[in-house]
Amino acid sequence: GRELTGDRDVPTAFGDAGLGVPDLAARGAPGAGAEAVDRHPAREGARSRVDLALAQLAWVNGSRRDAPELALAHRSDRAEHGADYRNTVRVALRIPFASAARNAPRIAAAGTTVARAQAELLQLDRQLQLDRAQAVGALEAAHRQVERVIERVRAATEHERLVDRAYTLGEQSLTALLRAVALREDAQADLDRARVATSVSRARLAQALGVTPCPPPCVPRQAGPPAP
Repeated sequence: GRELTGDRDVPTAFGDAGLGVPDLAARGAPGAGAEAVDRHPAREGARSRVDLALAQLAWVNGSRRDAPELALAHRSDRAEHGADYRNTVRVALRIPFASAARNAPRIAAAGTTVARAQAELLQLDRQLQLDRAQAVGALEAAHRQVERVIERVRAATEHERLVDRAYTLGEQSLTALLRAVALREDAQADLDRARVATSVSRARLAQALGVTPCPPPCVPRQAGPPAP
């Protein structure tokens, strides 16, 4: 008899520890994968630009006038030849006053930078969420296809087993047996292709979540601050 091999190594869960794809994110549960998207490298860069722009705006608001200036001058001269030198030291302190003409353009420019950085972050968030949703949908479809093909492999394998038994008993021709073998091999080839498609979809989901793939038993490196 022949062994059923159609479902060998077929993934049983949507998550994959080797690629670091969270199970909930791959299953498409509400809110799943949101943390991974928040820690996406691209989003962290955009978030840093927002923080920098806010810090610059706070600095501009807190420094509404230029820093005071202290000037120090030294002079040494004498009235006539042979006379003693006379040293003179002059100290000048300049304290500038705040003015709207000086502050308004700087505050406006800093505010514009903040608004632009926040808009870019919002647009990036929407794109990352869209990419994640599309990747999750593609992975779910790939897994459904694997499950359908597994059923085909099982049915074709069982059919081949019955035809093989009938051929052994002289109740089926060699042509019928070869046809049954070909059907089972075609189904197995479709399953191999479905597995490849699933792996590709899983890798694309990992990319959408900002996860760095790595083979087991390594621990996937994900964007975010290192553990203390």
